[in-house]
Amino acid sequence: MTEVGRVIGTEDAFPLEFWVGIGEGSYLQLDDIVAVDTQVPGRGDITLYGVVDMVRSKYEGAKFDTDVFRTDVLPVGIATAAHVSVTRIEPEIFVPPQPGQAARRAVDAERETALYFDQMKNRFATGLSREGDVIWGNLEFLDGTRGAHVNVSGISGVATKTSCAMFLLYSLFHSDALGANRHNARAVIFNVRDAAMRRRRVHGLRQRRPGCSRLSSDGHRSIATMSRPVEILIRLEMAKERQHALPSPTGRTETLPLIVVFRQTPQRPHAVNGGAAAKNFTLRQ
Repeated sequence: MTEVGRVIGTEDAFPLEFWVGIGEGSYLQLDDIVAVDTQVPGRGDITLYGVVDMVRSKYEGAKFDTDVFRTDVLPVGIATAAHVSVTRIEPEIFVPPQPGQAARRAVDAERETALYFDQMKNRFATGLSREGDVIWGNLEFLDGTRGAHVNVSGISGVATKTSCAMFLLYSLFHSDALGANRHNARAVIFNVRDAAMRRRRVHGLRQRRPGCSRLSSDGHRSIATMSRPVEILIRLEMAKERQHALPSPTGRTETLPLIVVFRQTPQRPHAVNGGAAAKNFTLRQ
């Protein structure tokens, strides 16, 4: 366990947040996991785990912004510190760490403990951390055992939220989290955009989208479900207007009605380019 810094004494430390001064030759970046051991009188040792949510660097000994141009004559030094938000305390005795106590980067089993991965009985991969480690999701918050909701936030119009949701489904159905229920599990995807949103969406497809980069050429090998290309089977059924459709919700007159299809639908690979797919003769039949 390598020390990366120490709890500083110039900022207040609390049971749920504290600052770590980063030592020379070490670094902490956003989303790194940190562990600090501290003693509680009469209770023994405890370990505080937390995630880095802010990193700062500044001159110590300088009073003015222009002092940066006079560092050759002023007694200044560079101080780098990271703010840590506590995620878990073991055992649960809520006391702050003491100034000067060593902080280390939590890896392997300590990382599993810090993020409660060790308590997930049925888990599936949801992505990678900045260091290339797997981020796990708990099935119990999806199947109704402890919850049944996922909130995906992001920039509108660049398909990031859609891609994330599709990957979560892909990862779930290609993992062992579902167990014996895997063969009977199904996912239903609804498009709830109204006419105005659809027009803006079509316009947005003509705009250039930002590129993506990977950690490395094999950065995704940490997740088994990401080691092969994703194929998404799209089932399309053209419905006649006002036929076999449920009433639209009040106040949403432009919302598409929910169509229930009872017969077998045509299947074929669906192009990613929305413009090309919209013009495909076979898909329109």
